[in-house]
Amino acid sequence: MNLPGSALWLTMPYTFIDTVLSDEQQVDETVDVLDAFERIRAELGLTQKEMFKATGINKRTFHSWAAKPPASRPRVASLGGLWELADAVDDLRSTLDQPMNRWLRADKKRASALLDGRFDDLVDLAVDRTPFPRREIGTSVYEGIAEHVETPIIRTGGPVVTENVEDGFAR
Repeated sequence: MNLPGSALWLTMPYTFIDTVLSDEQQVDETVDVLDAFERIRAELGLTQKEMFKATGINKRTFHSWAAKPPASRPRVASLGGLWELADAVDDLRSTLDQPMNRWLRADKKRASALLDGRFDDLVDLAVDRTPFPRREIGTSVYEGIAEHVETPIIRTGGPVVTENVEDGFAR
């Protein structure tokens, strides 16, 4: 873009809308962390603030990485969920038939799953799988099925035998 002076800022936020990264630009584990962060951010159409929230990376930590030499690697603990997000983006890329940023902004559930760091739920939403229901203590896995099952009562015709259990075992 060859725009004079301050006109560049008018178009810059819109340069990544509906862009699809080529294979050589996609993120893998060998790419620099800052580069990976920016590529994912651009592909999802997120702001830095949204990326910090989604990955759990501290803003101050992120900016300190830029001041360090490229050969130094950040601590694994400070990366947050960046690589989990990269894996989810890879899954979404192979699943979706539209640009990810458009798909992501189309439903509030998708955006909230991303910003909450629930990347598995995000992929489940992409493939139209319903997430597992949240169970509470005392609820059955097969809730609602037992009421439709008719159990036959079979009478054997023999006498009913009861046994006394005193020592912890039946005789």
